[in-house]
Formats: sequence, C-alpha cells, structure tokens
Amino acid sequence: MQPQRGRAIPTAALATAADVIDIVPYLLGFHPVESIVIVGLSERNGRAPQVCLTARCDLPPAPMDPGAFSPLVAPLASTDSDCVVALVFTHHHPAASGDVPQHLHDVALACALVGLSVVDLLVVGQERWWSLTCTDSGCCSPGGNERRSTSASAEAVFAGLVALPDREAVRGQLAGQTRHERDRLEPALAKAENRLTEAVLKGRLSTSLRADLRAFTARLDRHPTEGTAGRAMTRAELARFGVALTHVEVRDELWFRVDERSVDADDALLELLRRLPPPYDAVPLLLFAWSQWRKGNGTLATMAGERALDSDPGLSAARVVLDTVQLGLNPARTPPLRSPSANVGTQRFG
Repeated sequence: MQPQRGRAIPTAALATAADVIDIVPYLLGFHPVESIVIVGLSERNGRAPQVCLTARCDLPPAPMDPGAFSPLVAPLASTDSDCVVALVFTHHHPAASGDVPQHLHDVALACALVGLSVVDLLVVGQERWWSLTCTDSGCCSPGGNERRSTSASAEAVFAGLVALPDREAVRGQLAGQTRHERDRLEPALAKAENRLTEAVLKGRLSTSLRADLRAFTARLDRHPTEGTAGRAMTRAELARFGVALTHVEVRDELWFRVDERSVDADDALLELLRRLPPPYDAVPLLLFAWSQWRKGNGTLATMAGERALDSDPGLSAARVVLDTVQLGLNPARTPPLRSPSANVGTQRFG
C-alpha cells in the first residue's frame, strides 16, 4: 500500500463532517475516487479542529488486516493530530458493499493502535454522504446527506489551493514533450558535456559551473509564464542547465536556495523536466518535488520524486524527498536544509 500524503493546512477550521468532506479535495490537490482518506485533526486549546495532515490510499478491492493500514496511519501519530476523520470516497452505496464499512472500521482500529481517536467514519458518494458513527436520524438519515459546498472549501480557495479533477490531472502537470522530441536535444547535450570536459582539463570546472548557476538563477527573475510565445529556453540553454544540474555542487546550491525560498524556480524547473530527456530531467524533478513538499503539496511532490527515481535510479536524493513526504513531516516545522549559522566562515558555491 502506497499512501499519498496531502497538503497540511493548519489554518483550516472544521466544524462539521460536511466541512471535512468539502475540503478533502483541496487538501489532496485532486478529487479522490475509490480512495481511503484520513484527515488528522488537532482539537487542542479549545479551538475548532485544525487540519494537521491528510493521507490517502487506493480503496482495496477486498478486506484487509487492520495492520495493512499502518503505513497510512503511522505518520499522523507523529504530528499534532489527536483525532482523525476517516473517509471512503466511492461510487458504491455503503449498503450495497459490505467491504466499504469494513475498510473504515479496520482503519479505525489501526488508528486506535497508535493512540488516535476516530471522531467519524464517513462514506462519500458523488452526490451524498453517510456517517457510520452517527445514530441520530435527524442528523444523518439512512438515505444519506447531500454533498454541498461549505466555508471550508472557500477558505482553501482563498489560500490559493486548487482541486484538480483526479490524480491523473495532477500527474499531467509533469507531462511534457514526447521522448522523440526530448531526444532531439542530444546533440546540444553532448556539446554541453564536452564544454565541461574541456573545463576539467583546463582546471576551470568550478568556474564554469558557477557561471552556469549564475546564468540559471538570473533567468529565474525573467522566466515567462507558461504559454508566453517566443521566450522558452533555447536548446542550448536547456542543455547547459540540464548538464550543470547533474553536478552535485550546482544541484545542492540550487536545492538550498529553493528550500530557503530565496528563488522561485518552479516555472523554470517545470520547463526543464518537461523538455529534457532522461536522466537529465531527474534533478529538475527532484528539486521541483522538494519545492512542492515545502509548499504542502505532498501529492505532486511524491509524483515528481517517483519520476526522478524512474529517470535516474541512482539519484539517492530523490529517495530523501520521498521519505520526507512518506514520514508526514510538517514542511512548516521541518528545519531548513542548512541554518544561517552553517554558512558563517564558509564561502557559498555560486
């Protein structure tokens, strides 16, 4: 089971089950289908419940041992969550499929094993939803409750979050040119590789890489929005930056800058990962994944990290990103990759 971490939105206050259902697509970044979703909440200090972490996995086709849900549940135990809401998003009516309620009860047991109380178990259809814990027919009728928009989704939209139609729409953000189109960059990439080889022979590799990094970061300030005609990177630029990023010194320096948000590299990284052939697209995918995790978008971060490993299985740094997401670390509380004090008395690359 591969859980999919969602966005952490500590400012989202939830008062009802309808609020939780309404905001889940914004927490994940897409509308889940045939999915189990767990929303970790904090009810401390007498406040309205606050979202700490959201996790998702595919709805299993058959009942499973409750322990099988441990990878989904465990990360919530390391957050400020003190209770959870477990939901199944499905096209099946809960009365028509005995497996759906059983899945939710198994998730509830898995939560209890790590000390998390379950405040509600919800089955969510396309138009209606049901609570498996509410016995008040005046609140939750046997026919279910109508799905409706609430202030929770309005708050998510105000925070700049988007709920795409499905997971494939999220994955589509990483799609780009065909392999044939990408392979047309091979001559330019070979030329860029040869340039750095010559720099090595002349003892000027570090100087050349610094120049490449400066050129890339300078471009970030003027990188066009997607769709602006005539201003995409040239093949020579794509090759120059793609080759430079395969060098750890350049990669890590840009990683630090992305992490501390001293640069906004997302648009440029997207162009690189959409146009470069493997394995040159691996580092742009890695850096984009880290940027998305820092922004709370665990879904896209996971997809980009997995693609980075597919492109370059030897890129161990991509595993760091995936482990960070899978562990459910809070991006707002995780320390920066390097503290300011770490730079005292040292010269930064670039």
